[in-house]
Amino acid sequence: GVYFKIEEAEIDNGIMSMVNFSQAYILVYYSYVTGNEIDENGENVDVRSQSFFRMNFTGNILNILENDPSNTIIQDADANANMIEGDETLYLKGGEGSMTVLNLFSGETLDEDGNLVNSLDYFKSKKESWLINEANITFYVNQNLVNSQEPDRVMLYDLENNLPIVDYFFDSSTNNTNPLNSKVLYSRILERDEDDNGIKYKLRLTEHINNILLRDSTNVALGLVIAANVNTIDELELLDGEDEVVNAVPLCQFLSPRGTVLHGSTGVVPEDKRVNFEIFFSEPNEIPND
Repeated sequence: GVYFKIEEAEIDNGIMSMVNFSQAYILVYYSYVTGNEIDENGENVDVRSQSFFRMNFTGNILNILENDPSNTIIQDADANANMIEGDETLYLKGGEGSMTVLNLFSGETLDEDGNLVNSLDYFKSKKESWLINEANITFYVNQNLVNSQEPDRVMLYDLENNLPIVDYFFDSSTNNTNPLNSKVLYSRILERDEDDNGIKYKLRLTEHINNILLRDSTNVALGLVIAANVNTIDELELLDGEDEVVNAVPLCQFLSPRGTVLHGSTGVVPEDKRVNFEIFFSEPNEIPND
């Protein structure tokens, strides 16, 4: 086999390089005897020709990646996760890192009469009266905790079917040449300030919400992950995964070593920094009885 070992770069930000092994090969150049001839000294010598042998990279390919603990802000973020009320801080990291699980319409909300009702039941009760125009979810970067280069893209995917949400497939802005600018309607590139610090990620889930409201689709848990290349959505199963919710991640999460820290949705987070889930809708006007 062939073994590649990467040495540490002597620069501040390191080096990232993606290698497409499906197009890689090794060329072995050699010479071989094709006959004999008499040289100028009258001696019998071999006549040789040049050729090469091409070996394609097929078979098993294995990556052995080791996480550097110094690049992870909190070692056991998932162990401290609050599965009921949510978390104040959300940690995302590529490779063998961390992700965030979202449960939309969890808890209770106030109806038109001021009564506390189940959020999902209330939303579904609007099936005949609401026309969903757009739905977005926005995550704000916690610059107090970020200590490295931030990823430009994140992705929302369906944890039950291990696929991106349906809005990904509705997005026609696919760019195979430059993945950074691909699927930018579904998942916008990280918005940055004048100092190049990340401000927020915004994702569109209009069709996903429409499926829940109009087509009675299951309100599945969603995963938020780093996306090194949003075009790469192959499923990677987790080795010895025992989690009842997460059993696989998209390949785009595994390909990036970068990470970021986001504000959560609890009451201790400043209101202008909390996770913001918006639904824009139209509803019919009441016709007066004349």
